[in-house]
Amino acid sequence: MTVEAVSAMAEESRRFAEAATDHEKLQTAWGTIQASGLGRSARRLLGDKALAHCEAGDERKGCARVERQLRADLLLPASFRANPAQHFYALQNALAERRRKQWREAADRESGAVALAA
Repeated sequence: MTVEAVSAMAEESRRFAEAATDHEKLQTAWGTIQASGLGRSARRLLGDKALAHCEAGDERKGCARVERQLRADLLLPASFRANPAQHFYALQNALAERRRKQWREAADRESGAVALAA
């Protein structure tokens, strides 16, 4: 992909993440962490400044190098390293099946529940 396309995709991804963030819950979570006495350490590791630093480093490295590093990371599942898109697709399907199973089990526990074939 061209540099412009990668930049446009990264910017769109940032906008999507920003829109999906529940800022009120995020502030509540940071308040809880701060109250635990770990706030300073957590901000150093996970705060805006730390994330911006990591993002800048990733941009300097380039997407191809970051992707190579992710695929080589032994802490990630082998299925992810082999094919990230297929790994996430399988994960999404597994989560959807788990939700369907939980719904069926909840419906089975309800005496007046009616299940519809889907």
